[in-house]
Amino acid sequence: MRYRISSSIILFAFLSPYITAQTWTYQGNSSCFHYGNNMQCFENGTIQRYATSQEQIDTALKNGHETGQGIGVLIQAWVAHRRHLELERKDIHEQIIEYHHAACELSDEISGYLNSENSALAKLVYLDPSHRSLYEDAQKSSGTLATHLGQMRPMFEKDDPVILAAKDMKFLRSNRDLAQNIYNQTLDASKKMYVFSEFIFAYAGSLESSQNASQSPDQVNRSAPVEAELPNLRVLAENGNADAQATLAKMYQDGSGVPRDIVIAAKWFQSAANLGQKESQLVIGELFEEGRGVTQDYVQAHMWYNLASAAGVSGAEDRRNALAAKMTPEQLSEAQKLASQWRPSTGIK
Repeated sequence: MRYRISSSIILFAFLSPYITAQTWTYQGNSSCFHYGNNMQCFENGTIQRYATSQEQIDTALKNGHETGQGIGVLIQAWVAHRRHLELERKDIHEQIIEYHHAACELSDEISGYLNSENSALAKLVYLDPSHRSLYEDAQKSSGTLATHLGQMRPMFEKDDPVILAAKDMKFLRSNRDLAQNIYNQTLDASKKMYVFSEFIFAYAGSLESSQNASQSPDQVNRSAPVEAELPNLRVLAENGNADAQATLAKMYQDGSGVPRDIVIAAKWFQSAANLGQKESQLVIGELFEEGRGVTQDYVQAHMWYNLASAAGVSGAEDRRNALAAKMTPEQLSEAQKLASQWRPSTGIK
C-alpha cells in the first residue's frame, strides 16, 4: 500500500510582489483568502463566477487597477487551491479503497482459520467430552465471528461510493484514518487467529493420537460384539425410528460403547436428518461442510443448516450464514432450492 502525507494547502503566487504566503479558510458561506497580514472574503460563488469565465479573468487582469490585479491573483490562487484539493481527494480516495480491499482479503484469511479451528473443535467435542460445552461455545462464537466477517465486504461496497463522493476534506481524512484503523485491527486479528487455530488443531491431533495409542487392538476391532450388545437400539434404528438413529449415530461419533467410526455415524445422522430429526440436521450439515464421514459439499451443508435453523436448532443460523460467505451465488441458489423442496423421507439412503 502507498502512504502519503498531504501537505497543508499553502500556495505561493508570484503575480504580485506584495503577496507572500497565502491560505484559504471557510467562514460560514464565505471563502476567505489570507495573504500576509491581510484577508479578503467572498460570498459563496463569487470567485467561482469569475473563474468560470475566461473573458472576465482577462478583463480583470488587463484592467490594471488595484482591484483588478487583486481579483486576478485571487482567482489564480483559488483555481490552484481547487486543483490541489482534487488531487488530495483522489489520493485519499485511493487510500480508502486500498485499505478496505486489504481488510477484506485479511477477513477471508481469518474465515479460513475459523474453518480449521471449527474442524478441530468438532473433534475435541468427542475426544474430550468433559469440556464439551466449552468447545461447543467456542464453535458458536466462531460462527458469529464468521458471520460478521462475511458482512465486511458488502458493507464497504455499500458505503464506499457515498464516502468517496463527499467533498469535505475533514470528512474524507477521518474516513481514511478509520479505514487504516480497520485494516490494522484486521491484520492483528488475522495473526492471532492463525496462532489460535494452529494451537487448537495441534491439540486435537495430539489428543487423538494419545487416545488411539492407548486403545488395545481388541478395543479397536470389536465392532460385531459391541453391535450385538445393542440389539434393541439397532432394531429401532433400522425400522425408521429417528431418535434411535440419532442416538446410534452419536455413539459412533463419540466412540461411546462402540468403536468410533465417523463414516457410520454420518450414515445414521443422514438417515435421522432425512426423517426430520432436527439436531441431526445440524450435525450432518457440519459433516458435509467439513468433509468428515462424507464428501465435502457446501450445497448440502447449507441446505441442512437452513432446515435446522427453520426448526429452531441453536447455532444452525450462525453456521449457515458463515458458510454462505464462502459459497458462490450459484451454490447458494441451489442450496436454497433444495431446502424449499425438502420433505421428510424414510429409511437409510
